[in-house]
Amino acid sequence: MIYEWKTNRWSTLAEGSFAFQNWSRDAKRLYAEQYAGKEDDFVSISVPDGQIVRLFSIREVPRGFDPFESWVGLADDEPLLMRDRSTQEIYALELQFP
Repeated sequence: MIYEWKTNRWSTLAEGSFAFQNWSRDAKRLYAEQYAGKEDDFVSISVPDGQIVRLFSIREVPRGFDPFESWVGLADDEPLLMRDRSTQEIYALELQFP
């Protein structure tokens, strides 16, 4: 659902089951995880016409069962998700920020 402030009305943007909705930087698209049958896709939804574009499948990506482990989001309009590969594989982690 999307709310139009000028008309003070709610309208359906797209039909389906979506999770982790994220606005694009220009607010012309909404990115989300879509559950459709056996598929689990990362999609882009056009605003305001609601056209859904499948970007890629995330069905085979190993993810945890905790809600925070299955999170999908955006970083500068690029998909970002968590992959569960176990903490046993990390021996050292060094972060360098600009």
